[in-house]
Amino acid sequence: MTVLTFDREKEAIIKDVREMIHRNRDNGFILEELQNKYGKDFSDDDLKALIKKAAN
Repeated sequence: MTVLTFDREKEAIIKDVREMIHRNRDNGFILEELQNKYGKDFSDDDLKALIKKAAN
């Protein structure tokens, strides 16, 4: 995966997280959804960091 693609994926994840937060989803649900969608390319720690970033 190129850096540009990786950055686009991170931005897509942040967008997804913000939409789920807007729909009052809890972090456990959000993490599970992200693992299903992006788990091949991102570790759980990466996804948790992106959830935290999107929540701020």
